[in-house]
Amino acid sequence: GTCASFVENGKVVTHREYFDQLELYTQLGLHLSKDDPAHA
Repeated sequence: GTCASFVENGKVVTHREYFDQLELYTQLGLHLSKDDPAHA
């Protein structure tokens, strides 16, 4: 994963975190099924 902070006038105005959800699910032992609508 990674994160990004946007600073204006010395203050953080936005902070976002991004991560690979599929990688997280895989590490947790979860797997997508073949009948998953996301693969349609």
